[in-house]
Amino acid sequence: MGAAVLIVTVVAVVAVVVAEGLLVLVRRRVPVEVLAENNDAVGITFATLGVLYAVMLAFGLIATWERFEESRGLVLTEAAALDDLAELSVAFGPAPRAEITTALQNYVDAVRTDEWASMAAGNGGAATAEEALGELWAVYLDDRFVFDNEAAYDHSLDALARTDDARQDRLSDADSTMSRFMLFVIFAGAVPSALFPLALGVTNARLHAVALGGLVAATALLVTATYLMSNPFSGPLAVPVSPFTEVAESLGGG
Repeated sequence: MGAAVLIVTVVAVVAVVVAEGLLVLVRRRVPVEVLAENNDAVGITFATLGVLYAVMLAFGLIATWERFEESRGLVLTEAAALDDLAELSVAFGPAPRAEITTALQNYVDAVRTDEWASMAAGNGGAATAEEALGELWAVYLDDRFVFDNEAAYDHSLDALARTDDARQDRLSDADSTMSRFMLFVIFAGAVPSALFPLALGVTNARLHAVALGGLVAATALLVTATYLMSNPFSGPLAVPVSPFTEVAESLGGG
């Protein structure tokens, strides 16, 4: 979180400095009276463009935030289901319990290492995690073991199904990041939307600078936040792997 705050702050400050520099340049080269002659046309255009861009930016930000929160919830759901499997395994005999613990450790380790790195790189799931999950299913369906506690077995199958479903949804979220085209539109639209006030003829230079700086700073903050959340599993705001780490620790695998 600290890195993300630093990034958005730096981007906003740089954007404001550039915008204020352009404002000084424009006001020095073009008399305010000349700019003021076109205030009506510029104002109408700016208002229309501003509304259109605000709607698009709000849609992008809300969409990325909702997907980010959904991804975090899926990780918690998957980790909780794995915890349930570990707790329910106590109801079974030594042989199946040992196999379940080993299979759980293998899956959690594969997710924490291979799959998390793969999602961060935009490559989807990892084959090792898929294989480990298959082995976990195989333990519960193995004819060699007798699961004499029927209630615990049924709950275990339910928890395993929740694990599988949560993983598939997590991978889907990792793959459905905001398209590069949409990111390009958001970034490209930010420039004219934020810098259009340069063409306004405002008599009070200080007021002009404050208004422009506020608009540019707000736009830069929102655009940068949207970009940082565009992939829920990459960057400084990435969904943490800590829930799986806690499961690994409870299993004794650290």
